[in-house]
Amino acid sequence: MEVGGTLSGLADEPRFNGQFEVAAGNLAGLIRAVAKGPLPGIVGQAVSIKGTVSASTTAAESEQLELQFGDATGTAKASATYGDELSAAVDIALNRVDIDSWLALAPGDAASAPSATPDDSASVAASGAATAATGFEIPSDIVVSVGLTVEAATFRGGVIR
Repeated sequence: MEVGGTLSGLADEPRFNGQFEVAAGNLAGLIRAVAKGPLPGIVGQAVSIKGTVSASTTAAESEQLELQFGDATGTAKASATYGDELSAAVDIALNRVDIDSWLALAPGDAASAPSATPDDSASVAASGAATAATGFEIPSDIVVSVGLTVEAATFRGGVIR
């Protein structure tokens, strides 16, 4: 992880403006830091995120993120407010996704992965209930919204636009 920028307003309203880059050769390794249990093969790919960030003691935002996940590349923007409750929103736009290659990845240490309901935007208000399958509990004071747009996807040998 690399971070660089300017810290200002230390006497009254601290604020950080800068740029960052995070990369991992295997996303599963990062996930393992906070969760146990089976993981699908798709998370065994390299991931990198770089961009600019502006943060204060109550909120953070990044309007210009560059993403790479395996062979997929794209952009994103994210914002978060924090205090008694953490609220975050992330919008991701990927150029091209090869679903066939993702489905062909070995499941790693798991026979199956949790299924999700298809939707182009998912909002989750965490229930706080841990599942035996993941060994991970999302705190009840976290609300996250994720939007995903894919320009084109390869599935069963065909292209979906």
